[in-house]
Amino acid sequence: MLGVFNKLNNVSKNIIYTIERKNYKVLYNFFNDNLKSNIKKRTVKKILNSYVKRNIEHYLYKKIDLHFSTQYVFFDKSHQGGISFTLNSDNLIEYILFKPLNIEDNGKVTRLQYSMPIDKTWAVVWGGHNELLNYHYPYVNQRYAYDLVIRKDNKNYVGNGETNNDYFAFNQELFSPQEGVIVDTQNSEKDNIPGKMAKEKPLGNYVVIRHSEKEYSLIAHLKYQSIVVKPGDVIKKGQLLGNCGNSGNSTEPHIHFQLMDSPTLFNDCHSLKINFSSEYTPIQGDLVTWDS
Repeated sequence: MLGVFNKLNNVSKNIIYTIERKNYKVLYNFFNDNLKSNIKKRTVKKILNSYVKRNIEHYLYKKIDLHFSTQYVFFDKSHQGGISFTLNSDNLIEYILFKPLNIEDNGKVTRLQYSMPIDKTWAVVWGGHNELLNYHYPYVNQRYAYDLVIRKDNKNYVGNGETNNDYFAFNQELFSPQEGVIVDTQNSEKDNIPGKMAKEKPLGNYVVIRHSEKEYSLIAHLKYQSIVVKPGDVIKKGQLLGNCGNSGNSTEPHIHFQLMDSPTLFNDCHSLKINFSSEYTPIQGDLVTWDS
């Protein structure tokens, strides 16, 4: 346990120590003003009493350095629960999440091997086999999905990030993760202004590819009118599909990538665990390439 804690700053150590001892008053003092304005001290007490029902210790699972903050993901040693929190530059908590963990993950794995639909180095924003690492996880139709962005110096954009062209991911080319047949596309959704979303069209512009019986890939949030394939096209692995955009349920340019057992995300669809060509399964915070 000491070896893990040596990787943390003193504030992170104190936060975990405070949580394990259910000291909600001290934990509340670590919150930044915005978090305090959205959660009451008595609610923190209730959450801690619910989460810490026994003597537990935690270990650091993932540390992610962001541009203005650092995210920490901890699991308790019994793997029954976990905590994720983000510290800002003032070492105050700006986000915190407590979750039970599902350690019996029986998701179906793809028969074919796939590559990420990219040709540069991207970062995994959401991805992994629990809700602390992947907000898609509670939803069976998106459980093993990935959201990817491009980061440089722990930042997603240049300038002030007010336009899509400020973002490194915007207009990047996207490619087929495996050979197959195009079964569905959407190419007419306008790109959002950063910070806004089109919730009524959650996928925005997208491509769905049938790779084999019961294995379909979905790449979503593509750029308006950038898709260069159409339903019925037989495509090769690595063939150009279109460009990254900011369409649909998206606040900044990124891509959503997943495998599923249906060509339609919203009708009795199950997300599939991706058998990657690299034989490594990326998680939140990892950098990935075509071979990942």
